[in-house]
Amino acid sequence: MTTPRNATEVKIAQIWQEVLGLTGIGVTDDFLELGGDSLLTGQVFSRIVDVFRVDASLGRFLGAHTVEEQAVEVLHARAAGLGPGELERLLAEVESPREPEPLAEGGRARPEPPRAG
Repeated sequence: MTTPRNATEVKIAQIWQEVLGLTGIGVTDDFLELGGDSLLTGQVFSRIVDVFRVDASLGRFLGAHTVEEQAVEVLHARAAGLGPGELERLLAEVESPREPEPLAEGGRARPEPPRAG
């Protein structure tokens, strides 16, 4: 199993886990082979659009059967409306793995609690 390598892949894998009721999803696992179907694909797509706040194409997502393929679609959707400086920031985010934000109920990222100090 290839584990998620960046925050985008981690969030998508978490969405899959919630929708499919599975754990330990790798970035190259096939959604359909894990028990996904067209209705569940719609649920995943809806959550991805909500979590990442992207204007993505359902048609393109239907052809993306792995976490890594869906992460590429998210990046394409995010990059479509960015200027050069913002695109560089997005590329840096993809290239440097970091701990993902945990998802709250409904698939949205939870706000981090204030740090004592």
